[in-house]
Amino acid sequence: TELILQLNQELMKILLKNLKNEKITDKELEEIGKIESKIKDITTTRKFSNDIETKYLKEISENKY
Repeated sequence: TELILQLNQELMKILLKNLKNEKITDKELEEIGKIESKIKDITTTRKFSNDIETKYLKEISENKY
């Protein structure tokens, strides 16, 4: 999903910084924490009977455009 792509992108940034011996900022760590929180929320509350993922996808698509 979109969240996994966002998480992978942030992790790649941090990995590259680490390889260059650059410091990881608090903002970057905070962003990863936010994404992790969203993933936890979705995975703990989703069921076949609700449409949490559909609502989330709709929300992020509206925010992108």
